[in-house]
Amino acid sequence: MLINLFLKNPIQYKQIEKTLNVNLFILSLYATYNCYYVTDLTNMYYVMFIYLFCDYFFIPFNKIDAFLHHTICLPFILYPTIYSIPMEDIYEYNITFLKVEISSIFLCTGYFIRELKKISNNKCITYSLHINNALFFTTFFKYRCYDFLYYIGLNPEFYQVMIIPNNVTSKIYVYLTIYPFMALNIYWIYKIINVIFKNKS
Repeated sequence: MLINLFLKNPIQYKQIEKTLNVNLFILSLYATYNCYYVTDLTNMYYVMFIYLFCDYFFIPFNKIDAFLHHTICLPFILYPTIYSIPMEDIYEYNITFLKVEISSIFLCTGYFIRELKKISNNKCITYSLHINNALFFTTFFKYRCYDFLYYIGLNPEFYQVMIIPNNVTSKIYVYLTIYPFMALNIYWIYKIINVIFKNKS
């Protein structure tokens, strides 16, 4: 973890894993709330940027995909500010972007249910984990893959609104944040499907 470069006594990921999951859970709930009840997403984007920036320092070095995720999302969040694009003009695309965090709710609850399972053989916990896993897979596929591809990645109108006319750097910036994000989500869904079939066999 990058944080250990600044500490005399390095910390282990296991020591902070629970805290990181709590933080992500709270952020995901807040993002979901903003998707349905807030019309000005400026504050949400400040919160998201601060969260991702801070969390960046606590990613284990072996989680390269998480490093990539944060590296892609941070510039994506900064783009409207850098290129002075009014948030209201891209509201529907911001909602699509924020909705990807809905699956993170179930990612975090899955972590806590698995922790409970370690100390109890209660069948309700096992059933809860199966239900949670189904919700995680469904929301991940729906919001991170299908919706993101359909409403942003493969949507020409998105690029017309986002890319500044006759501005090469703007075009490169958008493509360098959108395409890797799509590729990363497809890679993750592939890993999730592999885990599902591995558990069934």
